[in-house]
Amino acid sequence: MVSAEFSISMSKGTLITVALFALSGYVANGATDNWVRNPEVALPPTMKICRRTLPVQERNECIIESIKSYLPTMKEGYAPLGIESFDPYYLPKSRLEFRQGELYAKMLLKDIYVSGVSKTKVLGFRSKINSQKSYMELDVRFPKIFIEADYKGRGGYNEFQVNSFGHAKITITNSTGTWKFLGNTETIENEEYMMIKSLDLSNFLVQNMHFDIDGLFPDKDVNELAVGFLNQVWESVYRQILPQLKTIWEPATLEMVNKIFGRVPFRRLMPKE
Repeated sequence: MVSAEFSISMSKGTLITVALFALSGYVANGATDNWVRNPEVALPPTMKICRRTLPVQERNECIIESIKSYLPTMKEGYAPLGIESFDPYYLPKSRLEFRQGELYAKMLLKDIYVSGVSKTKVLGFRSKINSQKSYMELDVRFPKIFIEADYKGRGGYNEFQVNSFGHAKITITNSTGTWKFLGNTETIENEEYMMIKSLDLSNFLVQNMHFDIDGLFPDKDVNELAVGFLNQVWESVYRQILPQLKTIWEPATLEMVNKIFGRVPFRRLMPKE
């Protein structure tokens, strides 16, 4: 029984890591090496421009409409800003090291595909913006996120060790949270950009995660029993590893956000008039 619980926890921790990469909106299809800074770069045609001097409620509603409009059309990426395709997006590999008491795991996932991010629903938006600083809160819901990956790993409990490998699928249903962004203007080549300096995802809730994994155990019936147990107890390990995962997805999301805020001058992204 110890071996079954350990193998389940080990695999679950790794898959949730990948899931949260997806929920963060992390674009990981590789850098765009030929991107060149251009203050007059063509903006996505579906992006609505909102004046920063609008009354707060009117400005917030304008920004919500802009996000709702351009996000679905950006799933294939946008070359002028160096944004890669992100739905589905591909991660060549991801690693996780996890330790809880005498339980430990080192996992490697490869050929990871994530889909569903472009169907993000915007639930609310609040902001404080002036000519030098910005603070924004964005409430979002992801109806469904799908992840597939091959995996292998090694871990143990006390002196007991176990290896597992195979293919995994995970479906995440109705996840919600609030992104909080803090920015200030920065001058680059005589242009001002509202660079996002920090962000945080708070009130992050997942309604359900469902796992379909082969290779946890060589025996098909035992493997089915183990996956069934995993689908009952996913919340416990999720709560344990959430704080450490934030240190991974927040820098990645910050890089993605600044491919817009850091590449479109503030005078164009959110003009005064």
